[in-house]
Amino acid sequence: MSGGARDLVEALGANRLRNFDGMNFWRKRLKIRVREGDIIVCWGHPLPELDGVRILNGDVKLYDKLGENQVLSGANIPTVYAVRGPIPKEYAQRGWEFIPRMANHVGGNDLLRRPARADFYVRKENIQSEFRIHSFNGKSIRAGIKVPRTPNPHPWIRSYDAGWRIDYDGFKSNEGMRKIAHKAVKALGLTFGAVDIGQLDNGNLIVLEVNRAPGIEGGTLEAYVRAIRKWVENPKAEAEDGAKSAPANRVQHEGEDRGNADPFERLRQRAAEIQGGREPAIPRPQRPIRRG
Repeated sequence: MSGGARDLVEALGANRLRNFDGMNFWRKRLKIRVREGDIIVCWGHPLPELDGVRILNGDVKLYDKLGENQVLSGANIPTVYAVRGPIPKEYAQRGWEFIPRMANHVGGNDLLRRPARADFYVRKENIQSEFRIHSFNGKSIRAGIKVPRTPNPHPWIRSYDAGWRIDYDGFKSNEGMRKIAHKAVKALGLTFGAVDIGQLDNGNLIVLEVNRAPGIEGGTLEAYVRAIRKWVENPKAEAEDGAKSAPANRVQHEGEDRGNADPFERLRQRAAEIQGGREPAIPRPQRPIRRG
């Protein structure tokens, strides 16, 4: 868990949750039971829905970087052009340069150390500037621009390890940035995400990626604390928004008695299916947080 995520846990007065076995959470060898009425914030990996438990960024599909790109493209959101490979010859004839990427890259590490065997390829774009918009429930809670942090940063790989940082002081996003960021987060079924946006030499904006567990500190940490607390305190707004686009994985049987139903019965059934070998195990969420 990053330092910023730990600070978020502390600021929210929450408990850290780590490994999830399909029924319970574990922190080292300590079992942490989830009770009806609890609130869980997924910082990174999602969780299956738990009846009676509010989950932020939870009951959504986890995409790798190529899958995320395909979802954004399918939603008509401008993003980088990606192909699984091999690269068609006509693309080279057009003068397009493609960069090998890994499906689960972190922090642009595969750009600095290009993989011998790529999972997919993206067309290199002439990006003049990069921005980050923290979108939460359809609103921008923090925005910044990437600037050099070292005397000789990489000319176009704008990651921390490549000599860049995000400057939030005095930067104000425009409507186009905010609009494309909110659309990207919504297309992925998320409530919040840190959206990296590139501005091309012709002025057009494209989404580079959406981060579910961004690095946070200072004013960005404070912005997330305020946004999460507001989300916790206003379940009505969440219910109204959810009525417009209900989670795809939610199943409620006609005549179900919500008052007497066991909120964890569906989770136990799924765990039994996993143990019986009828489906692959649920991916363990890396860093969810529970409000204490």
